Amino acid sequence: MDVRDLSRSDLESPQFLHLLWLATEADDLSLRRIRANHLPRLAVAGIVADGVVVGFVAYDQGDSQVVMKYIATAESRRGMRIGSSLVHELQRRHPGLAISAQTDDDAIGFYRKLGFTDTAAPRDSRWPVQQRYDCLLSATLTCTNPHP
Repeated sequence: MDVRDLSRSDLESPQFLHLLWLATEADDLSLRRIRANHLPRLAVAGIVADGVVVGFVAYDQGDSQVVMKYIATAESRRGMRIGSSLVHELQRRHPGLAISAQTDDDAIGFYRKLGFTDTAAPRDSRWPVQQRYDCLLSATLTCTNPHP
């Protein structure tokens, strides 16, 4: 499975909309707004298997870092290194840039396994009871490969 930029038809698929829901837990109207208004301003890469998007990362590249806005893997593909492959791809595409993301307790283990450092972040009004974390993968670090 290779990582590639996702096409408009990929982004309009029901499978992608489900992945976007996994990344945001937003209601249907909000998901459609994100897809129509926010994603076109971001780079979106994904992994497609048998014509179906099974994982994606949407990100913004700044001068000193890549900011991951959304990342998700299909439930049926978890544990198959889809997420780590997407982070590796960001490192390959943007050598010399740090990678940052924000997450909560549900996914902090994923980021820590890949070598991200984290600090407590302010609470997010969308998830007021969940602890949030700012995560950073230094430009000098190579993403950890948990499965040789």
